[in-house]
Amino acid sequence: MYTEIRFTLNGEQKLYQGDPLRRLLDVLREDYGLTGSKEGCGEGECGACSIIKNGELVTSCIIPVGAVNGCELLTIEGIRDTEKGKCIIDAYAEGGAVQCGFCTPGMVMATKALLLHYPAPTEPEICDGLKNNYCRCTGYVKIIEAVKLAAARLRGEDPDIDSFRSHESTVIVVGENQVVPEITGSAVGKSVWDVDGMDKTGGKLKFCDDLTAEDIGADTLLHGAFVWASVPHAKINAVDYSAAEQAEGVVRIVTAADVPSMNKVGTWTPEQPVFCTDEVRFLGDHLALVVADTAAHARAAVKLVKIDYDELPGIYTMVDGYRKNSFIVHTGRVSGDVEQAKQRTDIIKLNVSKDIEPQEHACMEPVSAIGTVQDGKTILYSCTQAPFEIRSMLAKILDKP
Repeated sequence: MYTEIRFTLNGEQKLYQGDPLRRLLDVLREDYGLTGSKEGCGEGECGACSIIKNGELVTSCIIPVGAVNGCELLTIEGIRDTEKGKCIIDAYAEGGAVQCGFCTPGMVMATKALLLHYPAPTEPEICDGLKNNYCRCTGYVKIIEAVKLAAARLRGEDPDIDSFRSHESTVIVVGENQVVPEITGSAVGKSVWDVDGMDKTGGKLKFCDDLTAEDIGADTLLHGAFVWASVPHAKINAVDYSAAEQAEGVVRIVTAADVPSMNKVGTWTPEQPVFCTDEVRFLGDHLALVVADTAAHARAAVKLVKIDYDELPGIYTMVDGYRKNSFIVHTGRVSGDVEQAKQRTDIIKLNVSKDIEPQEHACMEPVSAIGTVQDGKTILYSCTQAPFEIRSMLAKILDKP
């Protein structure tokens, strides 16, 4: 079903002709190239995709584009060059209220919406206005301080960030036309300049999911969508990919049968299947990857995959986990040689240790990557804190030296 939908986007009249049930976020990012709005959770919970619709803050990942007919929409791209938008963005940058920057455009939009209704917000009002926008890096102290600074400046006052500081700042963000001072010797105890802070706050910085074929020097860019387990614990009896294989734009469906070597993945302990074969162990376990010419086609084809399960017992509450003693799955992980280290030092400090389960970092940015082959070499683009570990793991999976 296709229809015509008219709306105003960042002050310009737009006519969308297509599926009215497509997510507004996908239309903004894929059709109009407005990648400042990010997808974090995809469920309207994290606020990374926040935009303003008719003066109110909304999460664009759960709104069908058909619901914005006749509406006025505002994204980070629509405010970052305005006087008020720049004021908010500069306040976030000056206050050091940005780290990885993935959530920051959504935070800025939430701040914009808040200040439309509360020009002089109290701290509880700020917390309430930002309660649906999550940050996994900075904490919220500097964010609250940045909102206070922006509000004061928009009221015509001229304070600096120190007026709202509850502690000494250790981060200074480089603004436009500013020169980064050279730090000689140790950086400990000195201010550290965030050289891309302004691009993060204004939604200009590109994350992995924002990259285009042109950005990586490729002619075309295919898109993948995972076939995820729809039950938390089950035996896989059969999977029917036939309808998905015939779907529009589908190039290939990759399964465990296509993995050339080790069908295991894990930063510390390779234990999780790259693609499940006999059993799924949690909601979202991977069964396959649908590769298509567009992200929309890949996602549509995933819905056509039919899976026959026999559900198995599982652990669904903390009480169940406690009763079954399921907290510690892996023990004995040791890094380095403790005895050798003792022999090389003059001071030994004895600490009491306790085994805890290793935890993967729950980042805001979705785990995404772009792979390409250039001059016979496999090149992977990904936002990660463990590039060497991932390279080693992929070499084993792909049977590469």
